[in-house]
Amino acid sequence: MAKNKRLLDEVTKLRVSFEELSAQHVRAEDTVESLQIEVMRQKGLNEKLENDLMGLDKKGDRGTPPLVQGSQGLAGLDIGGKQVH
Repeated sequence: MAKNKRLLDEVTKLRVSFEELSAQHVRAEDTVESLQIEVMRQKGLNEKLENDLMGLDKKGDRGTPPLVQGSQGLAGLDIGGKQVH
């Protein structure tokens, strides 16, 4: 009888543990999914930036003077950093 009680207690603990781990697993899957979405968004932004920069470079090849070393270059763009005035 005592052995049955001990086994029932152990099964109950294992079930609770399983439920907790299952919930953690679901949260981890949600986190992975949201991080994958963010990675795709960042890749898209990176690709757009690279294309924009290549477009700027091509404009420089067509008669517009290219950016000279020491100039402000991209300093006037609002890219999240400190603005130079």
